[in-house]
Amino acid sequence: MDRQSIAITAIGEKLKRFNWLAVLALWGSGLIGLGLLRLDSPYGIEETAAHALVLAWTVAGNIVNPVVTFHLPDLRWLLFLPEALYWPGSIQAVKIFALLASFAAVALFYRHTARRESQETALIAGGLLLISPALILQIDTLGAAPYLMLIFALGPIMDRRYRTKNRQFAGWYFAQLFAAAAAVSIHPMGLAYPLALAWHWQRNPVDQRQKKQFFWGLGLAVTLMLLMRLGWPNVAWLGNPLADLARATFGHNPEYIHQQSWWLGVIPAGLLAVLLIVDRRAAGTELLAGTMVLAIGLGLFASNDAWAVIALTWLLFRGTQRLIAAHEHTAWHSFFGRRGGVMLAIFLVATTFMIGDKTYRQALADGALTPQDRLLHALTLELEGVKDEIVMRSQWPAKTMLATRQAALPLPQRITGFDDLQKYLKGIDFFVFDPYDPANKPLTALVSEHTDLFETAIVEPGGVVVRLRHQQSQESDQTRDNS
Repeated sequence: MDRQSIAITAIGEKLKRFNWLAVLALWGSGLIGLGLLRLDSPYGIEETAAHALVLAWTVAGNIVNPVVTFHLPDLRWLLFLPEALYWPGSIQAVKIFALLASFAAVALFYRHTARRESQETALIAGGLLLISPALILQIDTLGAAPYLMLIFALGPIMDRRYRTKNRQFAGWYFAQLFAAAAAVSIHPMGLAYPLALAWHWQRNPVDQRQKKQFFWGLGLAVTLMLLMRLGWPNVAWLGNPLADLARATFGHNPEYIHQQSWWLGVIPAGLLAVLLIVDRRAAGTELLAGTMVLAIGLGLFASNDAWAVIALTWLLFRGTQRLIAAHEHTAWHSFFGRRGGVMLAIFLVATTFMIGDKTYRQALADGALTPQDRLLHALTLELEGVKDEIVMRSQWPAKTMLATRQAALPLPQRITGFDDLQKYLKGIDFFVFDPYDPANKPLTALVSEHTDLFETAIVEPGGVVVRLRHQQSQESDQTRDNS
């Protein structure tokens, strides 16, 4: 080989190192340029993510904020902290961070699948996942799925390096404990990682002493996180997973999120059920496979858009591999015989995803908001021009603070009567809540009974804003005295 050929080969090898950066730049600029992310809007962010984000901004800015009186947030606030130190208060920066985290998660799944199965499977599944409406929605809402996927994909890498070090309390040991605690704090699906890790160590321990110490550390980390978090606030239980899969596959308009045709989720749900049955053996032998299968099973009890992304990820990566393997055993040796069904599946899935992305993009261009966000937007307009500091109690306190830039506290819990409610009225100007939520039934009844104290300021399908009359009367009396 001459010098010119050697030089060209060396340049080609160096350029391969930049392939991921090129794909990231192309994909990220595409999402931003096509308007699939609301980079300048505080709306659409999930309440749990908003809580973690506001806390990170509070710590980074060293300011007094009522968010510190809330329950302990999930550990995403630690991931948001570096971004908050450099760009406090920037929605755009945190959305870009979520985009990078999502790409890193997909890249790790690609790497794992390319090594375990084939690069063809990894390329097809990874490419389809990057354009899926489900993943784009999670980036835009700062959802839990990208961070859970990142932890799940890092799990086998951390475990392998910890075993290679052959040291009982190496850094990778504590890294796995922190990852387990972080996953559990984010969503009930996060329990899948420590459970799969424990099963993996039960079957393949380094030695009995190290196994015992690992179990003690893992159990302690998970138990402490569960006790500190006191469950998973703001997670809806026993939802409709078919509706979540329908939104993940076919996209949706945020304004009509509750009117999604749930029966559209029957197709991906049926494929997922078949795949889980076929891959049941892999779940017991591979750490990542076991984690994903357990996460899908646990998430059925608290299904949401994050669960749908986890299910869709497993369906794409494992389903593509099974589809390619099925074609390898056909009697046809032509290209269409070996890859015809695969190409057809790619065309159908990619077309479906792009139609869903177009629907979501058009909805964002039209200013579509979820019912909750529409209520908060109306409250923001109500408070325009108000120079005084406003304090509210809200069913969604973190989202309320992001939207209105005013102080918000959680709603009082377990109200026994009006005397109990009065303890929470001091210094409060508004109550923001959904009167049809069963948890708010006592508050709704008391507000309806005491119309001399409360008045309805805003009514939206997503909830109501109730103003306290005594605050208004005190301000009028003070103005009259000053005059």
